[in-house]
This record gives sequence, structure tokens and C-alpha cells, in this order.
Amino acid sequence: MELSTDTSHELAAILEEVRPFVNGIQRSRDWYASHARQPRILFRTMGVLVICLSLSIPLVAALKFTGKDLVLSLAAILIAIATSLNSFFKWEHSWQAFRKSEFSLDHLLATWDLHRLEALNEKDPVKAKEKILLATQQLIEEGNRITSSETQEFFDRIEWPKKEK
Repeated sequence: MELSTDTSHELAAILEEVRPFVNGIQRSRDWYASHARQPRILFRTMGVLVICLSLSIPLVAALKFTGKDLVLSLAAILIAIATSLNSFFKWEHSWQAFRKSEFSLDHLLATWDLHRLEALNEKDPVKAKEKILLATQQLIEEGNRITSSETQEFFDRIEWPKKEK
């Protein structure tokens, strides 16, 4: 039994009504995808910088040239700066959290799409509508849980100076 034209139009109307909610989750997913790149690049760049400078110190120390002390001091300062920035901003954790959120939202969107397809193939129009609405409700709730959790993790990673008593 196929859905009647009226039922198909009704389901299309419901899908159109829930589309802003789905698009909102898609925008969140896209935000995480686009913002994961910068912490990844910064984390890796600082890591490579620290490794290269650390390995160069023994070599530079063994050489004899004018300004060697300045070069060694600059290398040590750059290592300290790169390490401190990485420790303060915790780029590795941001990168990981953004990608995890992105992948979780991808999963939610795929699950919603699967439920949408199931609803479109449902013979009973009432059940079809219920499936779409339930899937959308779950998408909103889980999407909110994921983004709220990532935001909470972000603020939990910030280490504020502790007041001494």
C-alpha cells in the first residue's frame, strides 16, 4: 500500500517544519568541523617546534661560533614559549573535543535521516508523522547534550589561578 498524495504532502509539510531544527544541528556540526583545524595545526606546529629546537640544542652547544650563547638562549626561550602556549590553550584537547563532537553530530544526523526514510516508507500516516517527530526530538535533545557537554569540557579545561588563603 502506497501513501496517498495527501499523506505524502502532509509528511512533506512536517519534514519542512522540522527542517530548521535539523539545519541547526547541521550548522553545529559544520562549526565543529571548521574549528577543529586551527587547534590541530597549532598543536602539531608547536610540538614539531619543541622537538626540533630541543634536538638542536646539543648540536649547537657542541659547535664553536660567535653568538652561540644567544642562539642557545633563543632556542630555550622558544621552547618555553611553545610549551607554555600549548599548555595554556590545550590545543590537543580542543582539537580532540571538536572532532569528537563533529563525529557525534554526524552520527545523529545520519540516524535522523534513517528514521526519516523509515517514516517515508511507513504505510500508516499517523505512525509516519510520529516517527519523524520522535526522531527530530531525539536529534534536538542529543545534539544539545553533545554541544553542552563539549562547552562544559572547554570551561573545565581552563585552569584559573587559585586564590591562596
